[in-house]
Amino acid sequence: METKQNIEDLYFVLLHDAYSWVQKAERHLIPANIIHKELVNHLHGKHEIPDELTDMVMGLIDSYMLLLSLSFENIIKGLIVSIKPDFIDTDELKIYKWGTHGGHGIVEMLKCNFKSLDSIDSDLIERLQTYLIWAGKYQIPKSPDKYVSSRIPKIQKMYRENDNITAERLFNKIKRQIELNWERNLSVYYRWNDEYYDNKYNKK
Repeated sequence: METKQNIEDLYFVLLHDAYSWVQKAERHLIPANIIHKELVNHLHGKHEIPDELTDMVMGLIDSYMLLLSLSFENIIKGLIVSIKPDFIDTDELKIYKWGTHGGHGIVEMLKCNFKSLDSIDSDLIERLQTYLIWAGKYQIPKSPDKYVSSRIPKIQKMYRENDNITAERLFNKIKRQIELNWERNLSVYYRWNDEYYDNKYNKK
Protein backbone atom coordinates (compact mmCIF):
# COMPACT_ATOMS: atom_id res chain seq x y z
CA MET A 1 0.00 0.00 0.00
CA GLU A 2 1.30 3.41 -0.94
CA THR A 3 1.78 5.90 1.84
CA LYS A 4 1.72 9.67 1.72
CA GLN A 5 5.52 9.66 2.09
CA ASN A 6 5.96 7.21 -0.82
CA ILE A 7 3.79 9.35 -3.07
CA GLU A 8 5.63 12.52 -2.06
CA ASP A 9 8.97 10.83 -2.76
CA LEU A 10 7.73 9.79 -6.20
CA TYR A 11 6.64 13.37 -6.90
CA PHE A 12 10.13 14.75 -6.28
CA VAL A 13 11.86 11.93 -8.16
CA LEU A 14 9.67 12.53 -11.22
CA LEU A 15 10.14 16.29 -10.96
CA HIS A 16 13.93 15.91 -11.09
CA ASP A 17 14.06 13.13 -13.69
CA ALA A 18 14.41 14.57 -17.21
CA TYR A 19 13.14 11.36 -18.79
CA SER A 20 9.87 11.49 -16.85
CA TRP A 21 9.19 14.75 -18.69
CA VAL A 22 10.17 13.18 -22.01
CA GLN A 23 7.85 10.24 -21.34
CA LYS A 24 4.88 12.56 -20.76
CA ALA A 25 5.79 14.51 -23.90
CA GLU A 26 5.79 11.32 -25.96
CA ARG A 27 2.43 10.26 -24.53
CA HIS A 28 0.89 13.54 -25.69
CA LEU A 29 2.24 12.85 -29.18
CA ILE A 30 0.33 9.57 -29.49
CA PRO A 31 -3.20 11.10 -29.61
CA ALA A 32 -1.82 14.16 -31.44
CA ASN A 33 -0.63 11.97 -34.32
CA ILE A 34 -3.93 10.05 -34.43
CA ILE A 35 -5.83 13.35 -34.69
CA HIS A 36 -3.40 14.61 -37.34
CA LYS A 37 -4.10 11.59 -39.57
CA GLU A 38 -7.82 12.29 -39.31
CA LEU A 39 -7.17 15.95 -40.10
CA VAL A 40 -5.16 15.08 -43.20
CA ASN A 41 -7.98 12.83 -44.41
CA HIS A 42 -10.42 15.74 -44.23
CA LEU A 43 -8.08 18.27 -45.84
CA HIS A 44 -6.57 16.11 -48.59
CA GLY A 45 -7.10 17.63 -52.01
CA LYS A 46 -9.12 20.56 -50.69
CA HIS A 47 -8.02 24.17 -51.24
CA GLU A 48 -10.80 25.40 -48.96
CA ILE A 49 -12.67 23.76 -46.12
CA PRO A 50 -16.30 23.03 -47.07
CA ASP A 51 -18.79 24.81 -44.83
CA GLU A 52 -20.23 21.54 -43.57
CA LEU A 53 -16.79 20.44 -42.34
CA THR A 54 -15.62 23.73 -40.82
CA ASP A 55 -16.48 22.91 -37.20
CA MET A 56 -15.03 19.41 -37.45
CA VAL A 57 -11.78 20.52 -39.07
CA MET A 58 -11.31 23.45 -36.69
CA GLY A 59 -11.97 21.13 -33.76
CA LEU A 60 -9.32 18.72 -35.04
CA ILE A 61 -6.83 21.54 -35.58
CA ASP A 62 -7.41 22.94 -32.08
CA SER A 63 -7.06 19.49 -30.49
CA TYR A 64 -3.96 18.62 -32.50
CA MET A 65 -2.18 21.89 -31.79
CA LEU A 66 -3.05 21.82 -28.08
CA LEU A 67 -1.71 18.28 -27.66
CA LEU A 68 1.38 19.21 -29.64
CA SER A 69 1.92 22.28 -27.47
CA LEU A 70 1.56 20.20 -24.28
CA SER A 71 4.10 17.74 -25.67
CA PHE A 72 6.60 20.51 -26.33
CA GLU A 73 6.02 22.13 -22.94
CA ASN A 74 6.94 18.82 -21.30
CA ILE A 75 10.00 18.06 -23.40
CA ILE A 76 11.32 21.62 -23.04
CA LYS A 77 10.93 21.39 -19.27
CA GLY A 78 12.71 18.04 -19.49
CA LEU A 79 15.51 19.85 -21.30
CA ILE A 80 15.82 22.34 -18.43
CA VAL A 81 15.81 19.56 -15.84
CA SER A 82 18.55 17.77 -17.79
CA ILE A 83 20.68 20.91 -17.50
CA LYS A 84 20.07 21.42 -13.76
CA PRO A 85 18.79 18.17 -12.16
CA ASP A 86 19.87 19.16 -8.63
CA PHE A 87 17.65 22.25 -8.27
CA ILE A 88 16.16 22.82 -4.82
CA ASP A 89 12.80 24.04 -6.11
CA THR A 90 11.47 25.39 -9.39
CA ASP A 91 12.15 29.00 -8.30
CA GLU A 92 15.80 28.12 -8.85
CA LEU A 93 14.99 27.43 -12.51
CA LYS A 94 13.86 30.99 -13.22
CA ILE A 95 17.25 31.72 -14.81
CA TYR A 96 16.26 29.11 -17.41
CA LYS A 97 12.90 30.93 -17.96
CA TRP A 98 10.92 28.07 -16.36
CA GLY A 99 8.15 30.23 -14.93
CA THR A 100 7.50 32.58 -17.87
CA HIS A 101 3.85 33.02 -18.88
CA GLY A 102 2.67 31.01 -15.91
CA GLY A 103 4.99 28.14 -16.82
CA HIS A 104 3.75 28.01 -20.43
CA GLY A 105 6.41 30.28 -21.97
CA ILE A 106 7.94 27.68 -24.25
CA VAL A 107 9.32 30.33 -26.63
CA GLU A 108 11.45 31.91 -23.91
CA MET A 109 12.36 28.58 -22.33
CA LEU A 110 13.53 27.06 -25.60
CA LYS A 111 15.43 30.09 -26.85
CA CYS A 112 17.23 30.36 -23.52
CA ASN A 113 18.30 26.71 -23.37
CA PHE A 114 18.50 25.42 -26.94
CA LYS A 115 20.53 27.15 -29.60
CA SER A 116 19.78 24.94 -32.63
CA LEU A 117 16.59 26.73 -33.65
CA ASP A 118 15.87 27.87 -37.17
CA SER A 119 13.11 30.22 -38.31
CA ILE A 120 10.72 27.33 -39.07
CA ASP A 121 11.20 25.90 -35.58
CA SER A 122 10.66 29.31 -34.01
CA ASP A 123 7.47 29.89 -36.00
CA LEU A 124 6.02 26.60 -34.79
CA ILE A 125 6.96 27.18 -31.16
CA GLU A 126 5.48 30.67 -31.19
CA ARG A 127 2.16 29.33 -32.48
CA LEU A 128 2.20 26.44 -30.01
CA GLN A 129 2.74 28.87 -27.14
CA THR A 130 -0.39 30.71 -28.22
CA TYR A 131 -2.31 27.42 -28.01
CA LEU A 132 -0.89 26.71 -24.56
CA ILE A 133 -1.80 30.10 -23.17
CA TRP A 134 -5.26 30.52 -24.66
CA ALA A 135 -6.07 29.39 -28.21
CA GLY A 136 -6.26 25.69 -27.33
CA LYS A 137 -8.69 26.35 -24.48
CA TYR A 138 -10.66 29.51 -25.12
CA GLN A 139 -12.27 31.37 -28.00
CA ILE A 140 -10.36 34.55 -27.19
CA PRO A 141 -7.54 35.59 -24.80
CA LYS A 142 -7.97 37.90 -21.80
CA SER A 143 -7.09 41.04 -23.74
CA PRO A 144 -7.73 42.29 -27.29
CA ASP A 145 -4.03 43.13 -27.64
CA LYS A 146 -3.07 39.46 -27.39
CA TYR A 147 -5.72 38.54 -29.93
CA VAL A 148 -4.49 41.19 -32.37
CA SER A 149 -0.82 40.23 -31.93
CA SER A 150 -1.62 36.59 -32.67
CA ARG A 151 -3.03 37.57 -36.08
CA ILE A 152 -0.90 40.47 -37.36
CA PRO A 153 1.37 41.69 -38.82
CA LYS A 154 1.81 38.37 -40.64
CA ILE A 155 -1.90 37.45 -40.57
CA GLN A 156 -0.45 34.07 -39.73
CA LYS A 157 -2.23 30.77 -39.97
CA MET A 158 -2.36 29.00 -36.64
CA TYR A 159 -1.88 25.63 -38.37
CA ARG A 160 0.35 24.70 -41.31
CA GLU A 161 0.19 21.49 -43.31
CA ASN A 162 3.82 20.60 -42.59
CA ASP A 163 3.60 21.22 -38.82
CA ASN A 164 3.84 17.49 -38.10
CA ILE A 165 7.13 17.25 -40.02
CA THR A 166 8.57 20.33 -38.31
CA ALA A 167 7.37 19.09 -34.92
CA GLU A 168 8.90 15.64 -35.32
CA ARG A 169 12.24 17.07 -36.42
CA LEU A 170 12.39 19.62 -33.58
CA PHE A 171 11.17 17.13 -30.96
CA ASN A 172 13.94 14.69 -31.92
CA LYS A 173 16.58 17.44 -31.80
CA ILE A 174 15.52 18.46 -28.29
CA LYS A 175 15.34 14.83 -27.16
CA ARG A 176 18.86 14.22 -28.44
CA GLN A 177 20.12 17.25 -26.50
CA ILE A 178 18.43 15.91 -23.37
CA GLU A 179 20.20 12.58 -23.87
CA LEU A 180 23.55 14.35 -24.12
CA ASN A 181 22.85 16.52 -21.08
CA TRP A 182 21.62 13.58 -19.03
CA GLU A 183 24.65 11.49 -19.86
CA ARG A 184 26.79 14.36 -18.60
CA ASN A 185 24.66 15.16 -15.53
CA LEU A 186 23.44 11.73 -14.43
CA SER A 187 25.90 11.71 -11.51
CA VAL A 188 24.48 15.10 -10.44
CA TYR A 189 20.97 13.61 -10.45
CA TYR A 190 22.08 10.59 -8.39
CA ARG A 191 23.83 12.87 -5.90
CA TRP A 192 20.66 14.95 -5.56
CA ASN A 193 18.64 11.72 -5.11
CA ASP A 194 20.96 10.44 -2.37
CA GLU A 195 20.90 13.77 -0.57
CA TYR A 196 17.11 13.97 -0.79
CA TYR A 197 16.60 10.60 0.89
CA ASP A 198 19.42 11.24 3.36
CA ASN A 199 17.97 14.54 4.47
CA LYS A 200 14.47 13.14 4.71
CA TYR A 201 15.02 9.80 6.38
CA ASN A 202 18.44 9.86 8.06
CA LYS A 203 18.18 13.09 10.04
CA LYS A 204 19.01 12.63 13.70
